[in-house]
Amino acid sequence: NKQGPWIDRRRRRQQGVVADFRRQCLFQHCRRIRRQSTRLKVMLDTKPASWEDQDTARLFRVDLPFVLPMMDKGAAGMLQKALDRADGKFGLYDLISMILSGHMTLWVVLRGEELIAAGITQILRFPKKVICSLPFVGGGNMKLWLGFEPQLMEWAKTQGASELEGYDVRAGSFMSRWAKRSPWLRTLTGWEPKYLVIRKPIP
Repeated sequence: NKQGPWIDRRRRRQQGVVADFRRQCLFQHCRRIRRQSTRLKVMLDTKPASWEDQDTARLFRVDLPFVLPMMDKGAAGMLQKALDRADGKFGLYDLISMILSGHMTLWVVLRGEELIAAGITQILRFPKKVICSLPFVGGGNMKLWLGFEPQLMEWAKTQGASELEGYDVRAGSFMSRWAKRSPWLRTLTGWEPKYLVIRKPIP
């Protein structure tokens, strides 16, 4: 069949064009944000008055002009560890592109000028419900930032969300034991559980 290879070459060429277009759009968007913002260096090199207490961890929602500096500051490495467990669904540049386009929001926890943790939220809008999803969270000193759940709930409520949703990809052993009792997984072949979905209603 002489048509097969030609179709494959055309498909690969189209995929390459799309990939180049996405990279070009991301580059142009990042350059425009850097050009518009005159406060990027100030954020990295100075300490705002609200950071006077060096022992207190604070949660910040990162505005678009500060996304790239925060990624350079260490948020990218923290999120990359979470992305490595995402089963290949997202890459780091995909994540940055979705943040800059407004589909996701970057959050960071700072203690003084030290970056403690970074996380991503995404508002999922369904016909009957709105959920605030936390697909990626990374960092250390978990005890310092688990207490920020009320602040996150307040923000999610302003977005119309009624629940928080998280994902535990490390619950493999528990999921494997549960899979033995699942009628679906006992019937179907080649299927396996990947992660555990956890939810909490927003009062």
